[in-house]
Amino acid sequence: MGTKPYSVVVSYTDGDFFSSCTCPAAEYQTVCKHAVATALTLWGEVAVEKDSSEHLRDSSPKQVPSLRDWLAGKEVSELVDITLSLIEADPDTYDLWWQRAQMAHSPLSVKELKKQITKALPRRSIWEPDKVERYFERALESLRVLNEGIVQLSADQQMALLEYAESRLYTVLLNMDDSYGYRLDLEQCLNGWLKAGFAKVSWSDKQKGAWLFHQFKAEFTVLDIPEDFDFDPAALEQFYYHCEMAIELDSEPRDKQR
Repeated sequence: MGTKPYSVVVSYTDGDFFSSCTCPAAEYQTVCKHAVATALTLWGEVAVEKDSSEHLRDSSPKQVPSLRDWLAGKEVSELVDITLSLIEADPDTYDLWWQRAQMAHSPLSVKELKKQITKALPRRSIWEPDKVERYFERALESLRVLNEGIVQLSADQQMALLEYAESRLYTVLLNMDDSYGYRLDLEQCLNGWLKAGFAKVSWSDKQKGAWLFHQFKAEFTVLDIPEDFDFDPAALEQFYYHCEMAIELDSEPRDKQR
């Protein structure tokens, strides 16, 4: 509109319309023609967007059942073929499902599971955010599959493998820039798995307290200690005992400690 470009700002909040423009007319008019044109354009875009969202909302419930009905009408063999074609389209997805099938047929040993954890968390020097994101997506997918085998082991074996996964994650992060926190979903899963394993071990309260203290002092842990273990007051009591002993030891003169 016109031959010169002008800077226009319009806003509408709680029934109040505000506009500003760098054109000469705006100096003596409450609202210039440029502000009106801009407001009408924006209003049209909002209306179109609203209509589109309502259309999608109205149409989506009809689409989902039709696809479900179509799949429900397929023979099992056809569904297997469809599933395989989708899985085989991505090598990483294929590897995960192949591994799941192998574990269902023949459970992996502790040694083999440890090897697979190492494979799921390879040491890489990665600094680009998109590559870091993809790295942890794959790692989480792999560890979720492996955990299906881990939970079949004894509680002690579960804890040992999960601690290894935790330490492996720490070494990975030493050579990676995860400023965006893409690892957090993985850490949350490890946190839940470790707490579940801790609840199943047959350790004494003293052993549990010592383990918690060891985790608390570690350079890296996915656990929030003591908050994550409120469900075991006896173990926490032993944990606090270890903390008190450590404080007393640190407060002693160095020559006396020797």
